Amino acid sequence: KEARINLECLMDDLDFGVSLKAEEYRAMCEPLLARLAAPIERALAETSLTSADLASVEIVGGATRVASVKQTLAEILGLDANAVNNGLSTTMNADEAVARGCALQSAILSPRFKVLPYEVIEYQPFPIKIEWDGTQEAG
Repeated sequence: KEARINLECLMDDLDFGVSLKAEEYRAMCEPLLARLAAPIERALAETSLTSADLASVEIVGGATRVASVKQTLAEILGLDANAVNNGLSTTMNADEAVARGCALQSAILSPRFKVLPYEVIEYQPFPIKIEWDGTQEAG
């Protein structure tokens, strides 16, 4: 496979264009792809899990559409490289992932729901400020 990259007016009204083959792109990304294994292996080790213990792996974000990222993750986790999306689930967008995490955390904190013990060990913090004065207006 080959993709054409065009940048109009890159500098001094000059256009830039180049063709890039998939193999060349993967070679350029290889140093970054090699760094994927360490955090995944560390997370599995810290939770005393193996990749065989995972029922599914959901990946979110723009880079998850890149075939070499999917292939590398599948290799690290020992997933079927011939399956759709290399055996990875890409059905959820980033906003849905945050919403599901919030819903789960709310259920954990609520005395009305029974949730199996669950602990978020690592997360990407995005500050959200919620203020509530504790009063309720009668309607």
